[in-house]
Parts: sequence; C-alpha cells; structure tokens
Amino acid sequence: MSTEREDATKGGLKGPSDSVESLQDALEEFARQLGPLLVNHQGSLTPEARIQSSLRDDDERGEILEALVHDIMPSEVSTDLWLKWLNGGESPF
Repeated sequence: MSTEREDATKGGLKGPSDSVESLQDALEEFARQLGPLLVNHQGSLTPEARIQSSLRDDDERGEILEALVHDIMPSEVSTDLWLKWLNGGESPF
C-alpha cells in the first residue's frame, strides 16, 4: 500500500535534479515576458519600473506620496464648507 505522497509524485518530478531543465526554461520565458515591462528600447527602466523601485525606498516613497497628495489636493479649500460639516452640517461630498 502506498502513501498519499508516493501517489502524488508517482510518474512526476523527483526533486531538483529532475526539474532543472524545465525550471530553467520557465525562468527564461518569465524573463522574456517581464523584460519589456521593465526596460525600454533605450535600455533604461520604464516609468512603471522606476516608480515601483522608488516606492520600495523609504525616503523616495515619502517624497512620491507627498507629491501625489499635493497633486490631488484642491488649490483652494472652502473653510466655511468644512466647518459647517464638522459642526453637524451637510457633508461636502
């Protein structure tokens, strides 16, 4: 009587030495598909890749998010509207 583990691997890959070639092929295909998303035709990072990389750095992430907040923040705020809402008035949204 065989165990579930033996049944699951019967006829399949037996470990790293049996899977190296297919793993290498898979990694090469992954790199072929991912490459154009990361590097442009001039050989530099795409804007998408640059932003992803920058967001991983604590200092750069803070700068990026601060710039984003400034970009989406209205240039003028109606203090009367917000004060009315804070005092139980109608929502400004």
